[in-house]
Amino acid sequence: MSTFAKSFMDEVCRLNRKGAKAGVRTLHKQFGGAITLVAAALLVFTTGCISPIARTTRLTATPFAPVTKEVTVYPKGEAGPANYEVIGVVTAIQIMRPGDRETIMKQLQGDAAAMGADSLVGYFTDSDGAGGIWTTALAARTIPVGQKPTPRSVAGVVAIPHPIMPKEVATEKRAETLEDIAFKLAQYQLILKGYYPILIDEPTPEPFEGTFQRMDVNGLNKYGGPDADLILGTRFLKNQGFNLALVSYQDISLEMTLYSKPQKKATWHKTSVGWIMGGLVQSLGPFAEKARGMLDPLMTEAFKELPVLAK
Repeated sequence: MSTFAKSFMDEVCRLNRKGAKAGVRTLHKQFGGAITLVAAALLVFTTGCISPIARTTRLTATPFAPVTKEVTVYPKGEAGPANYEVIGVVTAIQIMRPGDRETIMKQLQGDAAAMGADSLVGYFTDSDGAGGIWTTALAARTIPVGQKPTPRSVAGVVAIPHPIMPKEVATEKRAETLEDIAFKLAQYQLILKGYYPILIDEPTPEPFEGTFQRMDVNGLNKYGGPDADLILGTRFLKNQGFNLALVSYQDISLEMTLYSKPQKKATWHKTSVGWIMGGLVQSLGPFAEKARGMLDPLMTEAFKELPVLAK
């Protein structure tokens, strides 16, 4: 075993024994680009160190006393308590192999209770399709009817509408495939940094910032409801391409922008560039595999500078 591999496995096991609060971030920071999700998954799996990596994000500056009663879980798609405020985000990340559902739920309930929450709202499990699996929820606190929610000091709940997909980039099934993969990868990148993603069945408007600035509360609530304080806009753009005999490729850009509802302006923007193979090469394998191979580094690059919220 190489010194690098042993060092990495020792760090994985150490993080898991401690609850791995900073697992993903620490591993990437310490070992850099040499670590891919697949390599990490193989090492984690073979060492037996497969405890979920816990991530917590506190969204309010106001501290609340820990809750001693059992935290109620409201799955995604079900209504939460009659009147509540969101005070944080709790997440468990697994690599390759899903953890025990009951154990993960208890872990997230405990994290939420320590934060002062009595409910987990929007609880769900999903994956990026390439080995990254997560379970996440909003840590919520029931408040009396008529009481105003505690102001948030951190914006961490992100609505993700359908991306802008020009016809020159992709159409029909390929456009749907690119969109589905973009949804998955965007969720995963946000999860890693401590945000809570909400996929919504609304388009990304054009112009992005100006359209939201003109919307009233009812219009903004179509984008993630009152829980969401951020909206992620995504646009695919075709730049250039070439055709040479049986091989072709098209160069595309991925533009991503975060709009803050409270601040009424865009607060983060990033553009990254990649390409998709075409011609005979495109016909040699599933389009989804090539699209994921292209989008994964694009998304990783795009989200690199997004602030990390999780502890």
